[in-house]
Amino acid sequence: MGWLPFDPAHLILAPMAIAFLMPLVQMLFSAVKTDAEIRAFPPIFWPKHPTLSGLQALFTESDVLRWIMNTVIVSGTAIASHMVLCSLAGYGFARLKFAGRNDAPIACQAFGEGEFQAAASQAL
Repeated sequence: MGWLPFDPAHLILAPMAIAFLMPLVQMLFSAVKTDAEIRAFPPIFWPKHPTLSGLQALFTESDVLRWIMNTVIVSGTAIASHMVLCSLAGYGFARLKFAGRNDAPIACQAFGEGEFQAAASQAL
């Protein structure tokens, strides 16, 4: 095993990485295809006539920049509030003595990361 210049696990991981990257590559290639190439059957992998008309239409005929700004605002607010609230909770867990102090961080990890909220919202 020491004679290989790489870990043998890479023989499995490298093809898996390529397989996981293929949808991203297909998306990028589809962004520069013509409408006819996108709708072709069987699908065409390589664009024969690359064009930026689809991207031009995206930025001129839709509100994509507003959508991106909304995403930045919501994400930034969520991150900032998470940082503040988790810092306060961490200080409380570190400095204050209360019943259940050792179990509370586990409960916060289990239910505070979003899995519980996602499951609860699906149940509604």
